Amino acid sequence: MTGQQSVLNKILLHKQAEVARQQLKVPLAALRERLPHARPVRDMAAALRQPTRATLIAEVKKASPSAGIIKADFDPLAIADGLSGSGWRIA
Repeated sequence: MTGQQSVLNKILLHKQAEVARQQLKVPLAALRERLPHARPVRDMAAALRQPTRATLIAEVKKASPSAGIIKADFDPLAIADGLSGSGWRIA
């Protein structure tokens, strides 16, 4: 197993445990009951195909599994406010 696979395997194991904990908190039946009240799914592919605007998919994150902390004072709401204030749409 390479270092990258090892990191991905750790992420997978962590996520599996996280999902199992969440399933104990909120059973599948409860999630199904919430579906009629959920926001509609947006068509990301259609949004990206709009010819009249530049499109970009971006991600912000405080840390990465391989590099550790990227930005110690990470504030995603402030980042989103800054981007939306400059004309970007946040989805």
